[in-house]
Amino acid sequence: MEILNTITTNAVTLWNAPIDWSPTAGPIWLVMMMVGVAVIAIAAWVSEARQERRLARQELYRKAHAKANIRLNRLERQGYVDTRSF
Repeated sequence: MEILNTITTNAVTLWNAPIDWSPTAGPIWLVMMMVGVAVIAIAAWVSEARQERRLARQELYRKAHAKANIRLNRLERQGYVDTRSF
């Protein structure tokens, strides 16, 4: 029971503690700001990487589609008729 009382007392003390937002308050605010900036930078980098992969995939699909059309046209010139529905 003493442990629970200690935990609740410490939680109430921390909850009601005044927050010093001054630059000399300690490194915790600096670290929190750096983490915030890092999270935003990583999110932007991931978004850019996804966009690059998306563009590369679209280019690959475009080339594959062009090659498939060339192959299909060549087969049709030779008398082959594709009866599958797309």
